[in-house]
Amino acid sequence: MLFDLLGRLIEDEKGRRLVDLGLHDAEIWALNGFYCALERSEVNSFKPNYASLLDAARSNILTENGGPWPRHRDE
Repeated sequence: MLFDLLGRLIEDEKGRRLVDLGLHDAEIWALNGFYCALERSEVNSFKPNYASLLDAARSNILTENGGPWPRHRDE
C-alpha cells in the first residue's frame, strides 16, 4: 500500500503535493529513494488482482486500527 501511495505522489503527481506540504527537497529525494527500493522488490503490483489485494490491505489496516484516521472524525 505504501508503494501505491508513493507511486501516486511521486510518479503521477511529480511530487507536487509533497512540495506543497513544505517538505524539504532532501526529504522528497529520500522518499523517492525509498519508493525506488520498494519498486525493485514489489511483485504484487504486477498481479492481475492487484486492485483487490490493495483494497484488502487497506481494509485490514483500518480494521487493525479501529477504523478511519482520527482526524477525519473531527471534520
